[in-house]
Amino acid sequence: MADDTVRPPINQISDKDVLIAVMGLTGSGKSTFINLATQSANKLQVGHSIQSCTEVVERADPFDLDGRRIVLFDTPGFDDTNKSETEILRIIAFELEKQYRKGQTLHGIIYVHRISDLRVGGLAKTNFSIFRKLCGESSLKNVVIVTSMWSRLPSADEGRRRVAELTSLDDFFKPAIAKGATMMHHIQNTVSSAHGILRQILKNHPMALSIQTEIVDQHKTITETGAGMALDEKLALLAQRYERKLKEQFEAAEQARRERDEETRKEQLEEAERIRQLLSKLEEEKRDQARQYQLLQEQFAEAERKREHDIRQVEQRRRRETNAAEVRLRQQVNTAGRRRTQETVELEERMTNVAMSPSSPRPRNHRHGVIVSGRSYAMYNKQHESYYATLDDNEEHREYLPPKFVLQPYK
Repeated sequence: MADDTVRPPINQISDKDVLIAVMGLTGSGKSTFINLATQSANKLQVGHSIQSCTEVVERADPFDLDGRRIVLFDTPGFDDTNKSETEILRIIAFELEKQYRKGQTLHGIIYVHRISDLRVGGLAKTNFSIFRKLCGESSLKNVVIVTSMWSRLPSADEGRRRVAELTSLDDFFKPAIAKGATMMHHIQNTVSSAHGILRQILKNHPMALSIQTEIVDQHKTITETGAGMALDEKLALLAQRYERKLKEQFEAAEQARRERDEETRKEQLEEAERIRQLLSKLEEEKRDQARQYQLLQEQFAEAERKREHDIRQVEQRRRRETNAAEVRLRQQVNTAGRRRTQETVELEERMTNVAMSPSSPRPRNHRHGVIVSGRSYAMYNKQHESYYATLDDNEEHREYLPPKFVLQPYK
């Protein structure tokens, strides 16, 4: 039986769509997972190095799974090689804000982690901490932590050992799992494996993330959100590290000056200048984060106003065209009515002097004159001195006129 369900256009999202965001560090396999799951000809770009290929939130082509239409979103990692962490947070938060303002909430988030990483570094831990703040404690039950890159492991036993380690770290996955997050393993790297992970999310009820309610409902700036403050803490620690490093470089340069080692002194000062520039950029990013996000909001609001203005113009044009069509139709109906009335009046005027008498029945064998079938009437027009008759095709009541009556069409 054919599926008669009316589906929205591929570039539009409906209220019944299952929306899932895919997050994780750069090179963790987010785009590869999405391409595998969607099996779309429009592949997302996949990176095979630490260089990031996803610089904006990308929406993959929708696809059907178990009678549901799935829409996956690919997001840049907080360790993006081309953008700063503050820029990445702005990009992700702004996309989530736009969805929430349209009444769209995620059914779940997939956080992809490389099982092949030998150790869990500080970068992975701090980024997952920001991710947790972005989601909020209550929506962690809609999060699925997915391990990838199993083919790079020496054995399955090594993989199980690493999973046990990941789930036991108090500053990594353990707290999220305790709050309801699920861990699954994309071992086979097959369509079936990817769809199995998505089926876990199909059981969820869509929920707003913490950063969505903070920005839209509580009217917080991005730096006041939990994710924004977590990022600020990380940047503050990074700034402190830069400052210590800068101090060490100046001390080393001074030591080289005393030892008359000009070459070493020059190298130390160059390194100090590089660190100073990094520190200055970091402080500028922290300072401008709220302003830059507000600029995005203003640009989006202006675009929405323009879109609504264009929609109103289209609706007004359609109403004008509809009204004009209705006026033309009424005019045509009125004209046709006047024409029928005029024809009726003219017909009545023509019939004013017509003498009309019933025709006389004649024997069946009377064959003279013109046959007039049915209960016909012979009429004589005094002005044109001619007869005409009305005809009713009825075989049972045929009547004949005598030869002296010759019927002619009415002139």
